[in-house]
Amino acid sequence: MAYFDWTGGVLLALVFALASFAISRTLGNRRRVKEIQKEINGFNAELKKAADSKDEKKVKQLTERESQVTKLMWEMMGYSFKPLLVLLPLFWIAYEFVLPALFAPGFIVHLPFSLPSNIMFWEPWKDYLGARGLFIYSLVVMGMVLELIATKVLKMDGI
Repeated sequence: MAYFDWTGGVLLALVFALASFAISRTLGNRRRVKEIQKEINGFNAELKKAADSKDEKKVKQLTERESQVTKLMWEMMGYSFKPLLVLLPLFWIAYEFVLPALFAPGFIVHLPFSLPSNIMFWEPWKDYLGARGLFIYSLVVMGMVLELIATKVLKMDGI
């Protein structure tokens, strides 16, 4: 059986990052989250202004609206967690089953630099990665690059 080398691990991470990006953008409903954030920020600014000016009537009126704001916060949190319901099982499948099947037992990539390793307390920095470490580090980098491209280059902030 032919096993993957480090490039296969990076490509696998890229595929997972693209899927994760698409799922997060679709299920996360960023437009609605931005609307909710705008409403909550407006409410908080209004409440702060009323409190600073000691307008008791306005403060009371706003605190009566607080339950609506709490509902909006719960809705926003739901949008944050929806993608995780899909992504966490996919990550677990990739981590536990796909990676061991695609990489040779004892697979190691030696690096020209050291990376932090929070799993092994006896070796906090290491200059090598196994298949899972390669996947995780590559996935983090790919995710950040995709987000940067989407928000800064393509201006997909609200999508």
